[in-house]
Amino acid sequence: MATTSTPTPALSHDQQPIVRDQLFIGGEWVAPAGEGAIEVIDSTTEQVMGQIPEGTPEDVDRAVAAARAGFEVWSQTPLAERAAACAALSKTKLEVR
Repeated sequence: MATTSTPTPALSHDQQPIVRDQLFIGGEWVAPAGEGAIEVIDSTTEQVMGQIPEGTPEDVDRAVAAARAGFEVWSQTPLAERAAACAALSKTKLEVR
């Protein structure tokens, strides 16, 4: 049995480019240790849609330390509260700086 499919048209994004100059580490926006940047590619159009800081090993170390510091409290938080917090974050747009 042969089937045919119609390709889905590429989506158009009429939004401002994503431009970030900070990283979100430990619950706050912080300056990256380096000066590099990475282009953000829209997977539907393969066009550049923005730019974000390129994390350095120092940035990774800061992020891991922040995650480790929050782990004990988070791991002891009841599952229902953790699920509610994740659901709330999924509906919240972080402030763009």
